[in-house]
Amino acid sequence: MAIYIEWTPEKTVHIGVHHEMLLLASPVWGRRVPEVPIHIHKHPVTGECFVCWTPQVADLEQARKVFRWWCVGTVYAIEQSEDFAPLVGAHQDDFLEFMVNEFGIEIVE
Repeated sequence: MAIYIEWTPEKTVHIGVHHEMLLLASPVWGRRVPEVPIHIHKHPVTGECFVCWTPQVADLEQARKVFRWWCVGTVYAIEQSEDFAPLVGAHQDDFLEFMVNEFGIEIVE
C-alpha cells in the first residue's frame, strides 16, 4: 500500500475494487541496465513483486490491458535504455499500436 501513498497524486490507497498484478518470476529482474525503470514495486514486508501501476484498476480486463502495456513497455525500456512511462502517457488510446508501428514491439499470442 505504500506505493499508493508515495506515488499517487492523492497520496491515498484506492477505495473499492482494485486489481494488482503479482509477478511470480520475470527475466527483467536481472536486467542489464538497472538505472532504467521497469516499473516493478516490491512489497516491503513480503518481498512480493507487483507491476507498478498506481491508477485504479477496476476489472480484470483493464488489468490485462495494463499488464500488456507493462510487458511491451519493459521490452522497450530494455532495448532503448529509456523509461516507457512517458510513452504510455502520450499514447493511452493507442499505446500497443504505437509501439508496434514505431519500434516493432508487440505481443504475439
